[in-house]
Amino acid sequence: MKNIGQYAMVSYERTLDFGGRKFCVALYGAYNAFGLIGPEKNGICVLDLDRTSVVFDGHSPEDSGYYGPSEAQIVEWERICSMSQEEFFMFCNGHQNLREPVETRKVSPKSRFNAAKYISVAAAPVAYNERAKSEFLRMGRQLAIILANKMGLNEDQYDVRVNKAGIAVSGEVTLHTDTHYIQLGQSSSSGFLVRSCKGRKDYTGGCNHYVKWESLRDLDKVAEFILSLS
Repeated sequence: MKNIGQYAMVSYERTLDFGGRKFCVALYGAYNAFGLIGPEKNGICVLDLDRTSVVFDGHSPEDSGYYGPSEAQIVEWERICSMSQEEFFMFCNGHQNLREPVETRKVSPKSRFNAAKYISVAAAPVAYNERAKSEFLRMGRQLAIILANKMGLNEDQYDVRVNKAGIAVSGEVTLHTDTHYIQLGQSSSSGFLVRSCKGRKDYTGGCNHYVKWESLRDLDKVAEFILSLS
């Protein structure tokens, strides 16, 4: 069986295309948490292929684990794959494990980024403020794609992950390339985290550097600084 990112033992997968918006619906047998594989964390996940992010996971878990998917899981996977666009979007956006809302619009690396607005959102704590937090993560994902573009990377040369996390924290958007790890979150008052790394499975990497949010007014210089780290 194949793995898709951190989702291990994938027995069923299908790509759904709704007017150019592509999603992967996968039925997996275990979750790989940085090398610790947990078969108790199995189920169905939906991945946004355009935004390289997880829409939700952990749907319809069973005790089957290493023994393969249950019949009920397979039936549920087929049900999700047969949904219309409207049904699918409503299902995803109403899911209890939703990490980020599904939108019909793609995110383009060339999309205009409002740096001043993002800096303003990032400068104030967004924990316990669902609306501000959603905007922080939405714009952070857009920024990550733009930075990757300015770093000269193609879509297959980086991953963008969005972690909504709990209500008491900001969550974060991570841009992970083969050589650099950038995390846009509010865990430090010094700004957002940047460090070098050795591949997309390197989660510790080199020395941590923190870049002030105000620096995002000049994205070319930020990209240049990131590339200078080794």
